[in-house]
Amino acid sequence: MESELFIEILQKIKSDRLFNPYTDLCTLDKNNAPEIRTNNLKIFLDNIDRFDTILVGEAPGHIGARKTGLAFTSNHILNTTEKVWRIKGLEIATKIPFYKELSATHVWDVLPKLVNPPLLWNIIPLHPFKGEQFTNRKPNNLDHLICKLAIEYFFNNTEFKNIIALGRVAQKILRGLGFDVQYIRHPSMGGSNKFKAAMYELFEKYDGFEISEFGGKNRFRCIKDPKKCKACYETESMMKHHHLVDHGQEAFTILDL
Repeated sequence: MESELFIEILQKIKSDRLFNPYTDLCTLDKNNAPEIRTNNLKIFLDNIDRFDTILVGEAPGHIGARKTGLAFTSNHILNTTEKVWRIKGLEIATKIPFYKELSATHVWDVLPKLVNPPLLWNIIPLHPFKGEQFTNRKPNNLDHLICKLAIEYFFNNTEFKNIIALGRVAQKILRGLGFDVQYIRHPSMGGSNKFKAAMYELFEKYDGFEISEFGGKNRFRCIKDPKKCKACYETESMMKHHHLVDHGQEAFTILDL
């Protein structure tokens, strides 16, 4: 994947029914929002070879990827995104920092609990809207035609061992592109519990404590619910910052996820 070439392909896409996060501005954006979102995407693309699995949805929503430039994220999730994917430099592109997208929230409730979390993408990388820009619209055949080069370039220049479709629509489109994909329930429209169950079935979940390196010493990362872990619950910061607590064996590293 040549990230700069792919970004150039995306930035050339123009449509009066698609908001292009990497070139377009709206009233909620900072003046340099397209540049911020483009840089967020470049960071994502530059790290793509480290992952062997990707979850693919249909298209961005107006609260999520339209504002961040990254699929299934929203402003409130970017810090978690950096920690889980082990990347740095993501920035907020909107004037108001807090936007919370529901599907992204469901997805990122699961990813920090996985041993090898997947990447996230949308088949249509631009935001389809209907009339008013801050609406969501199901992508149509014209949208797919307009984005055809970008869709083909992305999937033809990445080598994921596993491509997982989030929802039946994404599954149908990906199969039409010639990919043998797995399907899991999309978390929207009441599908959160089925989505989470499917994710925990497909991916290895942390069980108890994860041995990790911290400060040059072997530590453990607590992944319990802090309200169920007495030592975590009694700490003053309540897992809002990096800190060490005594679990009766040795110091455990608590990460803000």
